[in-house]
Amino acid sequence: MSASESLLGSVEKYCGVFPDETELAIALIEGDAETHAGFRKRDGVLVPKENRATIFDLGSISKTFTVTMLAQYLASGRLKLDTPVKDLLPMRLKQSSRDGVEITLLHLCNHTAGLPNAPANFVWDPDVPGGPYRTYGEKEFHTYLTEQLALKSTPGARYQYSGVDFSLLGLILSLQAQKGFEDLLKELVCAPLGLPDTTVTLSAEQKSRYADGRGAEGQPIVSWAFNIHDPAAGVRSNAADLVTYVRANLSESLHCGLTHESTFEIDAEYGIGLGWLIFRGRGRQTHVHYGGCLGYTAAVMFEKRTQSGLVVLSNIEGRYPQVKAAFKTMCSELRGFADCPILKP
Repeated sequence: MSASESLLGSVEKYCGVFPDETELAIALIEGDAETHAGFRKRDGVLVPKENRATIFDLGSISKTFTVTMLAQYLASGRLKLDTPVKDLLPMRLKQSSRDGVEITLLHLCNHTAGLPNAPANFVWDPDVPGGPYRTYGEKEFHTYLTEQLALKSTPGARYQYSGVDFSLLGLILSLQAQKGFEDLLKELVCAPLGLPDTTVTLSAEQKSRYADGRGAEGQPIVSWAFNIHDPAAGVRSNAADLVTYVRANLSESLHCGLTHESTFEIDAEYGIGLGWLIFRGRGRQTHVHYGGCLGYTAAVMFEKRTQSGLVVLSNIEGRYPQVKAAFKTMCSELRGFADCPILKP
């Protein structure tokens, strides 16, 4: 029995809400072993497909790469988590503190800075060719930071998932290195780990292995450019590379372990490290990050105690509640949490 056949039962019961042309690339890591399975939905039926090299958008899983880059600066002592953000920027922020508490790097990394998910001057229009982020660049972000930024809560007081946190963190890292985000990603993460297909900009050859994004009805979706928000949502990769990435986290290569310890307790079941959500269901500690953008939904999970992990990539848009719920419940079952699915964030 092939890997795809053995996983078919665990996958197909959740795929009723996924449209035709949905593609799934799945990798299970158990110690030194790994299992890859791929599927495409045709005429309402899941058909096995070899797709471990197929490239998908990762959406918010990009944030974990950004904190992996940060971890190397932390390990070298070049940056510290308690450093106020205002001390690392050449411009003066419209607001950098609230109730006497300054935003620090830690607050950006664990979504407690009090910043919104999107800048106030960002216009959401998914019908813009190339996506609404394509024309939102450094100039627009600078305007937001210096003229419009308003904290919604005291830094460190409340968890509130934020894309702005990581756009700002990526900007700080780029300023430190005097390099763009993609160049820094390749230098600090992709080259050392051997991730040839983890990137922001696709080569001509990589475009031939790129999964076409799909909407909730199966309609083709033109992939987005995230521009200044690449550190929050702009990375692309495939199952083969992400297995290597999970193994790096399991072995704490590139100082990844610095991103794993809980830095804020969200509730009884969830904490957050640097970027990574920590789920404590059934007495286990699982690090998890979901990702979603127009046309794509993804998940990466790992458990250090058992040296195991999961990668699931898909070309189906997860903004729709029924699709998002089915995808997250499916991923949870693949990790043994069918009775207590991991639904945050």
